Amino acid sequence: MPGSGQKYMVIDLGGGTADITVHQKMIDNSLKEICRATGSDCGGTSVDSAFFQIMAKIFGTPLMNLIKQEDSSAYLDLFREFETVKRTITPEKSGKVNITVPYAALDLLCKKHLREDFPSTVLASPLASNISLKADKMRFEVNLIKTLFESTIQEIIKLVGEILERQTARDVATFLLVGGFSECVLVQDAIQKKFKDKNIVIPDETGIAILKGAVLFGHKPDYITSRIMGLTYGFRNCVDFIKEKHGEKRLVLYNDIEKCDSEFKTILEKDTEVPIDTIIKESFQTFYPFQKAMFIEIFCTRVENPEFVDEDGMRSLGKMTIYIPEPSKETRYVDFEYHFGNTELKLKAIDRQSKVECETSVNLL
Repeated sequence: MPGSGQKYMVIDLGGGTADITVHQKMIDNSLKEICRATGSDCGGTSVDSAFFQIMAKIFGTPLMNLIKQEDSSAYLDLFREFETVKRTITPEKSGKVNITVPYAALDLLCKKHLREDFPSTVLASPLASNISLKADKMRFEVNLIKTLFESTIQEIIKLVGEILERQTARDVATFLLVGGFSECVLVQDAIQKKFKDKNIVIPDETGIAILKGAVLFGHKPDYITSRIMGLTYGFRNCVDFIKEKHGEKRLVLYNDIEKCDSEFKTILEKDTEVPIDTIIKESFQTFYPFQKAMFIEIFCTRVENPEFVDEDGMRSLGKMTIYIPEPSKETRYVDFEYHFGNTELKLKAIDRQSKVECETSVNLL
């Protein structure tokens, strides 16, 4: 693995997605995130979907869906067998690939819904020249099976290449492949051939490597000293209404005063480097005498330069109620702290007058 000061790319190929990030090893052996986690739906299940389409060409999509509904154990057995093929097929493999199938279940369903037995269905399919049967096995031409991986592998290669083009990742010399789909030899071979100048590290039991990392991180959560924000965070802000800026639909009245209460005020922008335990402070004030509580709604988005909380792509993280201790006639101020840099967002509110931490409740629904 890289030494102090060097960078490496973590390529986590799981079932549903491929998630890629770049870390730098620091002098004290801690880690600094250089590129935020970037993902795409090119994990192992995308190859499963391609295999489903092959089976649908043989039996038809309605019958494949019926197998899933009427005999789920047979359906799972079929895809468990294909999972073994995914992990063991090699670039050098030639000839046929054998996949054990739930013959009895498939034969019964073919007779029931297609009015012909399982072998006749296979022979009548447009893929008959690429498939043969032997006992309870379907024997596929190896090139047909390899084509199922092509688009997924190309997407992984593209994703890795895009990250390497970033200024902060151009000097990455080592790739670390983890996740269950990293065990696929076709994937390993494609990455090694495309990025010949990189040191490719593939640990034993790549799927378990993720679990081990999670356990180690649980014992030492400060091991990663800084992160790159993947989202922009902010809150719903109430401001004086300006028709040209806010539009008529955002007009609300507070004590007969025209306001806009859907403006997005940024706390922290996407792609910002944030050390652990970063604290960002904001202050809020009461609107009327003897106000008992304040309401703050936190939002996040991937959209660039967000303006309003009702824009597409905006997601509410939750609404916080801050109770004012001993409400009074005068204007009260609450100093609010957002704690970033760890795996969770922590919030803290302190009444400026009494220096007392306010009681809060959060609605995450």
